[in-house]
Order: sequence, then C-alpha cells, then structure tokens
Amino acid sequence: MEQDKTGRSKMLRLLLLFLIPGIIILTMVFEIQTNIEEKRANTDAEGIIEFMKEQCARYEKAYIQTGAESEFSIESIFNGYKIEREGIVVLSDGKRVISSNDSSMLGEMVAEDPYIKAFDSHPKSDALVRMAENGKIYYGKSAKCDPYYIYVFLPEREIFVERGMVMSYVAVFYLAAWFVLIFVHQRLVKKQLANSEYQNSIIDAISRIYVTNYVVDLKLDTFEIIRAPEQISQIACHFKGARQITDAITQYCIGKDYQAGMRETTNLDTLPERLRGKEFLNYTFQDTVGVWHMLTALPKRVMANGEIETVIFVVQNIDEQKRRELEYQNQILETAEEARRANAAKTEFLRRMSHDIRTPINGIIGMLNIGDYYPEDMEKQKECREKIRDAAMFLFELVNDVLDMSKMESSEIELEQIPFDLRDILREVSTLIEVQAVERGIVFDYKPEEGQHWNLIGSPLHLRQILLNIAGNSVKYNRVNGNLKLFCREVSSSKEYAMFEFTCADTGKGMSEEFQQHMFEPFSQEENGARTNLGGTGLGLSIVKKLVEKMNGEIDVVSEEGRGTTFTVNIPLKIDTEAEAKEQQTEQEEQERSIAGTRILLVEDNELNMEIAEFLLENENAVITKAWNGKEAVDIFQKEPEGSFDVILMDIMMPVMDGLTATRTIRAMHRIDAKTIPIIAMTANAFNEDRKRSCDAGMNGHLAKPLNIQEVINTIAECIQR
Repeated sequence: MEQDKTGRSKMLRLLLLFLIPGIIILTMVFEIQTNIEEKRANTDAEGIIEFMKEQCARYEKAYIQTGAESEFSIESIFNGYKIEREGIVVLSDGKRVISSNDSSMLGEMVAEDPYIKAFDSHPKSDALVRMAENGKIYYGKSAKCDPYYIYVFLPEREIFVERGMVMSYVAVFYLAAWFVLIFVHQRLVKKQLANSEYQNSIIDAISRIYVTNYVVDLKLDTFEIIRAPEQISQIACHFKGARQITDAITQYCIGKDYQAGMRETTNLDTLPERLRGKEFLNYTFQDTVGVWHMLTALPKRVMANGEIETVIFVVQNIDEQKRRELEYQNQILETAEEARRANAAKTEFLRRMSHDIRTPINGIIGMLNIGDYYPEDMEKQKECREKIRDAAMFLFELVNDVLDMSKMESSEIELEQIPFDLRDILREVSTLIEVQAVERGIVFDYKPEEGQHWNLIGSPLHLRQILLNIAGNSVKYNRVNGNLKLFCREVSSSKEYAMFEFTCADTGKGMSEEFQQHMFEPFSQEENGARTNLGGTGLGLSIVKKLVEKMNGEIDVVSEEGRGTTFTVNIPLKIDTEAEAKEQQTEQEEQERSIAGTRILLVEDNELNMEIAEFLLENENAVITKAWNGKEAVDIFQKEPEGSFDVILMDIMMPVMDGLTATRTIRAMHRIDAKTIPIIAMTANAFNEDRKRSCDAGMNGHLAKPLNIQEVINTIAECIQR
C-alpha cells in the first residue's frame, strides 16, 4: 500500500510538472499570436476603409462636376473590387445600407442590423471590435466619411488563421522538448542509480568487513545504525541519545577488562578534541564471549573551523588475526625462553666441562710428577700409570659423549647391521661394571642370561654404549655398600626378530620427581655443584634415549629419591640364522690375520702420535717408513719404485698438504700401484661426514684415534686382502 501511494504521488507530481508549464507557455503563445493576428487584421480593415474613403471621394467629385448621376454610382462602388480577406464591407448613409459587397444587405435598415448596432455599445477604439451574434463571431472596424459611414466585418476564422497552427507547433515542440528532457532525465537518473548502486556495492562490501557500523551526530546527540548485530539494534531501541546508547553498548557488549578503555575511546564529549588533526582512532577489545574486535572512529563531517560534528564508528572482527598474533608472540616468547634455557644449559655445560676436563688433566700431570719423584719405585710407577690411564679413558669417553650427542642432534648417527653374540656384549659390560662397583664398595649382581637367541644382527657398539651408560650411572650415583643388579632376558620372538629386556636396578641416591621430568634433556644433571671426583657430562641419558629410539626400542625409568633407580630397556634385535658358519669363518680369518712384514708408509705430523703409532706397528713386526706431512708422503711414494709399500696410513689434518689432497695426488699418478695401494685414514675426525670425505678422496678405510691395535690389524688385513 505504501509503495502504491508513493507511486501515485510521484505520477501526480510528474503530471503537474508537465501540465502547468505547458499551460503557461500555450497561454502566452496564444495571447501573443492573437495580438499579432488582430493587429494584422486591423491593418487590413484600415486598408479597406481607406479604399472606401477614396471611392466615396471619387463619387462626390464626379457628382459635383456633372451635377447628376453618372455611370459611377455609389451603389457600384464595389464593382471590380475584391478584398484580400473574406468579410463584409458596408457603406451606410446613417439610415440604411446603400452599398455592400454582400448584396443581401443592400437597402437594409441600419437600426435592424445587429452587427452595425453593436458598434453603438462599444467605445471608439483603434482596435478591432469583437461581436458575437447567433453563434457567429466577427471582428469589426468603422469609420465616418461624410456623409457616409463605412463598416468592415471580418469573420473570426479569417483573422486567426495561423493561431491554431502556431499553437500546434508550440505544443509539438513543447512535447518534443519534454520528451527530450524526460529522456535526458531518465539517463541521468539511470546513471545516478548505477553510480548509487556501485557506491552502495562498495559500501556494502566495506561494511561486510565491519560487523557494526553506526553514525553519531555529536551536536544533535543522535545515533544512526548502518549495520549492527541484533543486540546493538535492541540497545539503540531501548535507549535515547547517542551518549546513553554508546554507554549501554559498552556495558552489555564489551568484556569487563576492556570497558574502561572503551568508555574512554567512545567518550563523545572528548572525542572531537582527540580526533582533531587525526584521520582515525582505534581501540582493540574483547566482547563478552571473548571474541577480539577493533573499533575505529572516523570524522565524517568537519566544519571549516575544524570542528567535528559527525563521527562514524566501525567495528571489525579481528579474532583470527589477533589470536594468530598472540600465538606468534607466545611462540617468540617460548623460542626466546628455549634459547635462554639452551644458552644457560650450554653455559653450565661448558662450566662443567671445564671442571671435568681440568680434573683428569690435573690428575695426569700430578701422577706424572709423582712418578718422577719415585723413579725407582716400580710399585708407585705402576700405580701412577693406572691412574693416568683411568684419567685418560675418562677424557676419551668425555670427548666421545660430546661427539655422539653432536651426531645425534644432526641426525648423522648410523646404526650398524653386523652379526654379534649378545652374550659377549653382556659379559664385557658386566666385567667392566663389576670392576667399577668393587672399587666403589658396591655389591654387583649379574644374573645369567635367559633366552635362546643370542646370535643376532644389529649395532653391538651402540648396544654396548647403552648398557655401559645406564650401568655406569648406577655405579656413579650409588651409595657405599649399595647393591646393583644387571640382567637380560628374551621376552618374545618371531621368525626374524627377538625382543630383549635389559634391566639395571640400584639402591643408590635415586632421582627427584622434578629431575625425572627432564632427565633425558642434554647437559642435565641433578647434582650441579662442583665435583671432586671424575663426574659425567650430563649427556649419557640423552644419548641412551636417542639410541634406544633409533633402534625402535623403549626405555622406562622408576626412581625414588633416597631409595634407588631401576632402568628397563626393551629393544628388538634381528636373529642371525647363519651364525655358526660365520663364526667358524671369522675365527679362521682372525687366526690368519697378521701384519708382520707389511711395508707401511706412515704419514703423521704430530711427534707424539707418530711415536705411538710407530711403536704399535713395529710391535706387530711391520716395516715402517715415516712421512711428516702429505707433501713428503707424495714425494716418498713417487720416488720409491712400484710395489715398495703395501699400505699407507694417512693422517687427515696436516700442514703443507693435508691427507685428502695427498691421497688424490697419489691416485692421479701414472703408475699401477698408485691406483691399487690401500690408503687408510688415521684421524681424530670420527664423524660419518669425515668418513665419506675420506672415501670420496680415494681412501679404502678409516681408523679413529686413539688407535686400537687390533682394529688397525684387522683394517689393514681386510684392505690388503681386497
């Protein structure tokens, strides 16, 4: 109904807008054209009257000259004369019509003619006189020519010949102009509508970004909603005035922790001053359900003096963005905290390492001084050598632990897949642990193995490392006269694999619940104070944990402070089904292996290492030729005839020319033995990357320092056989 009324109202306004100017224009044209044609007719009537006056004058002149009637009579005054307009011309002597171009009026009495009588009721005028009688309308004009009276009557249709046509033209032109105007107007309206729709689409698109849009008139205290949730719309209905509404929105829609800030931001009394010279003001807050939003206040209407009258408030949902930002900030804080902890741990590690390295070095130097003080006391010399060996082994294990942890962190550690007898590993570990336990006054109990699959395939070196680390900790942190139990049992098996459980239980100090939460973290130790005996690095359990996981096993720890600790490790190992045949072949090969008489080019830049290696090799009856750097080794090999050496033991890091370059140089020589002679790396670099670089340079094997003579013999024998 409202739409129909609005439509009718628009139509009525449009009709009035069309008719009123048209009527006014046509009326004006009508009046103008009437005046023009009346003047033209009046001129024509005056012309006729002048003609009639001339004719009357001719008649009078002729009458006077002849004194009698002549051929030229007053009645024949119109003979041969034709007026341009249709009309009636009457010549009267005052009583009757004596001459007329309308023969029916001749002799008619003037008093009886209504048109002639009409002149009597009109004042004399220079303009035409309008007369209407019996539906006929004439415009007349009269004049006196003594003794006659002349009357000219022109019909209305003869006077206004062009008025209708002009009115038609004007009406057509007006209609055409109106239609053109309407057409242009419609085009403008369509353009404005299209522009309005485009602007509305932009506004709508922008408003979609904002969950709430409203305009506040600061002077009138009005609140106009453009877009808002239902809750805000209801608040706007129940409260009056922009100040009450904004305060109610803050009270019912904003989280309590942000209401004070919101009231300060939306304070309409101070807002103009706070917005002066600024494009906008922002405030970030949470609503009552914890969703993050951002309110923006923008000046909409600013007066010439800079006074702000109207402000637009828009509210955008930034929950996802804000939560990502907070999450990122938390991650940065966590990363910074982790870095701080890591730096603190490394600093503490270096402090402990400094202590732990200096302690055995101090012991070694001290034992050397004591040995020098008792040069003739062989018993004292033996005691000093044993203590020096213990300190040196501790340093060696310390370096190994650090290297192993570094390899673990870089994922460079590789497990072997070689045959071994698990009983040999267990006996070796138990023997070493028993010696340590006896020295500490600890009762060591090793139970015989339980199971049927002992010949296995895996990484015996790393399995030995796991067991020694766990059992070594049990000795180190046990109490005097404490107990230590170590045993192994096969808990299950399949056709290819057997699951073994290794248990190490002690009655030592135990671990606190707090330390148990991070006991597998690198560098962590429960006792962080200075130690007077040879302690650990805090890497043992970390290495154990990573090795067990790499071997697809599990480790479980039960500990109580002051009562002791029990470690349980479960590891699956592959069963070696060809163990007996391999065992016989290995025993035969070991019996045959010897380097006696082997001609070795020994390349080493360090005098002490050269002396040790020379002693070990000559003790096995090998023939040694020494070179002190890679360049010297290349020159010696090139100078000697082919077949002079059976093997080359090459250090890697040397002055003048390093071992890798020397190896590549030898392999590039144009002689047969340069391509075939075994070259074995002999270095302190023990990483897999170092082994790969040695292999890429053309080396056949890799020996890590300190040298194990049996490993040296086996490696040389294998390379020579190949």
